[in-house]
This record gives sequence, C-alpha cells and structure tokens, in this order.
Amino acid sequence: CEHLGVNQRAEAIRAREKASGLFIDIPDPWLRDTFLDCYDSYQMSLAAGTAARQGDLVVAVDLAERVIALDPKNGYYYVQAYPFYMRLGNSAKALQVLRTATVQDPNCADAWHALALALRNSGQTQEAYLMAITGLSHCPDSPSLHFVRGEDLVAAGQFEEAVPEFLKYAAVFTDVGSPHLQLAQIYFNLNRLPEGLAELEKALLSEPEYPPALPMLAFYYINTHDELSAQKWMQRVKAQPRIKPQERSQLGQAYQQQFGHAPY
Repeated sequence: CEHLGVNQRAEAIRAREKASGLFIDIPDPWLRDTFLDCYDSYQMSLAAGTAARQGDLVVAVDLAERVIALDPKNGYYYVQAYPFYMRLGNSAKALQVLRTATVQDPNCADAWHALALALRNSGQTQEAYLMAITGLSHCPDSPSLHFVRGEDLVAAGQFEEAVPEFLKYAAVFTDVGSPHLQLAQIYFNLNRLPEGLAELEKALLSEPEYPPALPMLAFYYINTHDELSAQKWMQRVKAQPRIKPQERSQLGQAYQQQFGHAPY
C-alpha cells in the first residue's frame, strides 16, 4: 500500500498486525540512536516498549531509565520498566523500581497495584496486603486495587468483607467475568447458593462462555442431582476449547458417578 501511495491504509494494516502480534518492525539501529538524544519522555517510552517487544531488553532498560530521568514524577514509566528488569532476571531492581514509583507518584494506582502483585508473587504476602491498603488510601477509586484487596480478604477468610471490593470492580468493568466468579465463590462458601448462582450467570452475561464459570455451573447441578441442567452445562463445557482437558475429565467422572452414565 505504501508503494502505491495509500499511506493511510498501510498504517491501518500495520497497526492491526502489530495488535495481533503478527507484525514486528525490523530493528533500526539508526532510529534507536536518535532516541538517545531525544527529550520527549512519551516518545522514548514508546521506543522502549518497541525494543522490549523485539527482544532487545538492554536497550529497553536504557531507554526506560532515560524516560524516568526525564519525568521522575510519572509512575507509569516505572511500571513500564518493571517487566524489563524481571525479564533480565533482576527482580531486586524490578521491585525497587515499583517502590520508587509509589513514592514519586503516590496517586498512580497502577504502581501500587503492580507492587502489591509483585510482593505477593515473591511470597511477601503481608507487605503485599499493606501495599494494597496503602494504595487505596491514595487511590480510593481504583478498581484494580479493590480487586487485590478483595483477594487478600478472601485469603484471610474474611468473605463478607471481600464482597464490596469485588462489587466495586464489577461496577467499572462490566464486560469482565472475574469479579462475578470471585463473588460466586464467596457466596458458595457462605452457603448463599442462590446468590452464588446469580453471580455465575452474571459472569456469563459480562463475558459470554467465560471458561471458569461453565465448569462451576456444571459441577453445581451434578452435585444437586439435576441431570437435565447438568447435561446442558456439560454440553457448553464441551463446546468451550479454553477449558483444560483435566477439568473436563474430572467433570465427566463426577457426572458418571452421580448419574451412572457418561454425559455424552
């Protein structure tokens, strides 16, 4: 398209292919050198992301550090740098970058969220718990921090207290099934079965054929001896390729044990 002079169409195709992961720009050393003299933090941030996607993490880190030096009060640039350090195996530096982000830009919810998850993933659950709470004190309207807080409360067995956290997330992200799944599990743990079922239905309305919800519904109706409903949900499980074979097998065994024959 570019050779034909249809530049707008060429850009649209390139953007679409980049989004799908099929298109990768050929590394241009000269272009990267120009960014070494660039003072536009946003453009340098884009260049850092491009370098990381192309696998040149050394250049990505160098550019990310320059971006942070140019705009040290922008927490999003620290969050961008975090996975670069992780991919280089420097987890200590990665964690330090996120801690600095929360100090330099305490109103950046993404920084608190990333720090809480990084600490949790490294086994520092108590500090992760505190970071989520501290983050919410600075960013009370952050859906992602409310979700993390809800997960922490569930892990501590505080089911009732976790409910409003997931409801706040669900109110913002109406096309995501995960908060409804969390609420369903909470209600089942509290033996509030109708509410749990209602949340699973909401999960499927928000995200049609949401993989985690289908097996839960099938298993529920197997356990309640409702073969007709169980059969319906087993068929939907069968039609969802994103459900793991092991999970299908376990459901099939439960169905066989309960009703005395295979589901299909």
